[in-house]
Amino acid sequence: MSGRTRPAGVGPSLQFFSHQYSIAVLMANARGNSALWDEYGRLIVRADHGSLLLVGQRSSQGWQGDIIPLR
Repeated sequence: MSGRTRPAGVGPSLQFFSHQYSIAVLMANARGNSALWDEYGRLIVRADHGSLLLVGQRSSQGWQGDIIPLR
């Protein structure tokens, strides 16, 4: 992603920052589309709309994401 301009929109911007700064980024959004990106900017998990809990866990094998319905 180096040398590119920052993408438009919140999701692409957070993906860009996760890659640019080598950090995992979690976006929690009450209206839906919560998401987790790893330190390389790869999308690990994204939740749709509804009462959902997004969970991410990093182990020696890498990242794993789950979505848990709350209702």
